[in-house]
Amino acid sequence: MSKSFRLGLFIVVTLIIFGFGVFWIGSKQFLFHSTYQLQAEFQNVAGLSDGAVVRVGGIHEGTVKRIELPPRPDQKVRVVMDLKQSTRAVVKKDSVAAIKSEGLVGDKYVEISFGSTSAPSVNAGDVIRSEPAWTLPVS
Repeated sequence: MSKSFRLGLFIVVTLIIFGFGVFWIGSKQFLFHSTYQLQAEFQNVAGLSDGAVVRVGGIHEGTVKRIELPPRPDQKVRVVMDLKQSTRAVVKKDSVAAIKSEGLVGDKYVEISFGSTSAPSVNAGDVIRSEPAWTLPVS
């Protein structure tokens, strides 16, 4: 094999691996899915961070896009989430968001409960109810 053929083969293989990596990372952040934004407000986000998993019915169906500090101390922290369009069938206006932990000291994630069948579906940008985040008392 000539040097130029090996160089060309190396470049093609590198581009394929790079492309695969972009799509793999993009699928984790739902970059290539049709999504909508939903919001919840919490008094305390208990260590939740941008990019955290959002679960609906225990299934990874979205990510935390950003966490916004309140403009005043008497207001709540706003969590903005991107969810797959397919969740609109079960996430309703009466759904509740809660911050949970993987195990005892694991990563934080947002769990969104199913809504009732009689409640209307959420619209993009809606704010749903939330449960207070559970934290260990400080002594």
